[in-house]
Amino acid sequence: MYFISSPYKATGDMNSSGDITKNDVYYILMRASGLDKIQSDETLKIADLDGDGRVTMNDAYLASKKIDVEKGVVRDLGANTVTRIKINENEISTSKAPISSSDSDSSKSILISQNASLNQVDEQRVYIYPDLDDILKLRDQFIIVSFGYGHGLGMSQYGAEGYASLGYNYIQILQHYYTGVAVMQETPPQSVKIGSQTSPAYQAVARIVQSEIAGICKYGKDIEALKAQAVAAYTNLKRDNYRVSGTTYSSSYDSCRSDVKQAVNEVIGQYMTYNGETIYAYYTSCTAGVTGSYKNVWGYGTEDIPYLQSVTSYTDINTYRFVRATSYSPEALKRYLISYDPTIELSDSPSEWISILSHDDAVNNNIGYVISMKIGSRVINGNAGWKFRESVMDYDVSSPCFCIIYNGQYL
Repeated sequence: MYFISSPYKATGDMNSSGDITKNDVYYILMRASGLDKIQSDETLKIADLDGDGRVTMNDAYLASKKIDVEKGVVRDLGANTVTRIKINENEISTSKAPISSSDSDSSKSILISQNASLNQVDEQRVYIYPDLDDILKLRDQFIIVSFGYGHGLGMSQYGAEGYASLGYNYIQILQHYYTGVAVMQETPPQSVKIGSQTSPAYQAVARIVQSEIAGICKYGKDIEALKAQAVAAYTNLKRDNYRVSGTTYSSSYDSCRSDVKQAVNEVIGQYMTYNGETIYAYYTSCTAGVTGSYKNVWGYGTEDIPYLQSVTSYTDINTYRFVRATSYSPEALKRYLISYDPTIELSDSPSEWISILSHDDAVNNNIGYVISMKIGSRVINGNAGWKFRESVMDYDVSSPCFCIIYNGQYL
């Protein structure tokens, strides 16, 4: 938390919109969590609603009380140490049907209450407690509640947009998500390989930026997020011997927005290094409020990459992709498990088929990126969350950060 001295009355209107909204609560939350090092004193003064000379969770709580309750954005439930917010708009898309053919045992997306509690555990971290009371009442079905979208490593694209809206520049965004990196400059090559064609580097990078992040960036306003994505894309291009791989890109340079072209032109040739080596600039759509570490997500329990550590990304809470719940009948889940490994032995009790053995604390002390699991008679140690998402559930789970509920119990 940061101590400030202000002769002015704080308003809580962090984005100068004229109203106090849930976005203002998120911005104050981020400052209270130690993410405001680059903010000006004048901006910080706006967040000190209780006038104690510092930005804390109480300021976020007081901001929530200023919101028009009829707008349905934030509810004051009277807890002095807990901020109650609505975590997203809850526009949950229908899950694809699993391997089965019967409607009676297919997977179904279910709604989660938009109310959530945020508890600050230290100056850097906040625990997020979604309201899962309705889900805990369900019986005879497995509920998988996943947080974030994608693998959760490196830069969050929704998070980059959120930081850009807070006034962070692209280097600050990159150095937040990639711990300890340096941003270097080179003269880009005349041409790079993209698909089966060659292209000038700036055009290839623009096509990646357009496809990967432009859709969530406000036209002409989130250019720093576009730049951050451009540097990450060029970093991977350089690492892969100037060949585009492992990412999406738009069909043509002409289809790219003008602000995308501007952002790429301003940073083309910039790339990230760690200890002099070009990094793996992984990026993900949306995190669980905290990124995963390489060791926990992909590191098989032992490997680690120092610049891919767990860092906060709290603006992701405000996206429709933050949380998703899907229910599976025992028959449907059983087909997934047997399809993954026909030799797995399952007991007669569905509650014993699957359990999470260990996880980090990305969401809270009970939910995080899954490290180890038990599936029937088989134990998966290291990167179990990713294996479960990819190999067991065929990507029907949104991220490797999830919990599993059956008959009101966390498995």
